[in-house]
Amino acid sequence: MLRNLTSRRDSQIKGFTLIELLVVIAIIAILIALLLPAVQQAREAARRSQCKNQLKQLGVAFHNFHDTRAGIVPLNLHPEVGTDGEDGPDDLHTTTWAVLLLPFLDQAPLYKTFQVEELMSSAKNVAVRTSDQASSLAMWKCPSVRTGTSRATGGGGGGSADGTGGNGDYAAMMWTDDDGEWWRAHYQRHRSQRSAIRSAVFSPRILTNPTTTPIRSWKPRDTLSKISDGSSNTIFFGEKFTPESLLNVCCDGGGGGSDGSLYGISSGWNEFSAMRSGRRVLRTNPNDASGDANGTYGFGSWHKGLIHFVMGDGAVRGINQTINRTVYDNLGRRNDGNPVGEF
Repeated sequence: MLRNLTSRRDSQIKGFTLIELLVVIAIIAILIALLLPAVQQAREAARRSQCKNQLKQLGVAFHNFHDTRAGIVPLNLHPEVGTDGEDGPDDLHTTTWAVLLLPFLDQAPLYKTFQVEELMSSAKNVAVRTSDQASSLAMWKCPSVRTGTSRATGGGGGGSADGTGGNGDYAAMMWTDDDGEWWRAHYQRHRSQRSAIRSAVFSPRILTNPTTTPIRSWKPRDTLSKISDGSSNTIFFGEKFTPESLLNVCCDGGGGGSDGSLYGISSGWNEFSAMRSGRRVLRTNPNDASGDANGTYGFGSWHKGLIHFVMGDGAVRGINQTINRTVYDNLGRRNDGNPVGEF
């Protein structure tokens, strides 16, 4: 009798019906849908904060370089040759500011593997800048865009080694007012470069044949005291824009629509380690692969409506994508004398 009663009670215990299970699943799905955007926003906020902190490190490294070498880190080591002392040879792959700052970013061992005095197109330097060590340096990568090992592969706009090697998401501010031959002025005509970071000064003896003579004597061209507009009102570095579809894609014949190495440039118009202020639209949409009229990109980020810049005083400023163009242009020049205003 007792066994029958127990069996009867067990048979009366009910589980969830199909409808009840579906209701529970629906509620869970709704909760996930509500919480997921908040989680994604929190993650992006953390990535954005890390990106900003890396730029702060870049600002500190820049100032340490300035104190050690008594000047602003050069845009590149590019001997200028020619009858006017301004024109350099085409396809000259030279050391960039990114290489020169490595010792000040706790990367002295990596720096020592570069042959800084030689062209970046030399076999030794190509091997270094395409190495895992150079390509996995987290300092250069905004986590909103990329992480881990990241290198540009493929041919270059002015030569096979132009953009090959470790890349990243930060660039030096570069402004030139030479509209007639802006692609050459971009790196070679320092007199037309109005930004704070300009090419180095060289010993006259190496200007005779820079393609074969090692760079053994150079120094920074400017100091912070020469930034007449004030270092806090002048952009030195910032986030550069690369659409998602072109990450690690290099090159399309001139630097536009490509993602090249920070460690070496050519005398063409490749913009891998520097961007021109005012001549490029600020972008913050990863899917925006339209480029400008000539297919190139300028400063920008994957943060919603915001781009981080390093000012000359080392401060990192978040600038809105919709900043007034005149104000933005003034921030890109070191000594135009124009008031910056609010930004």
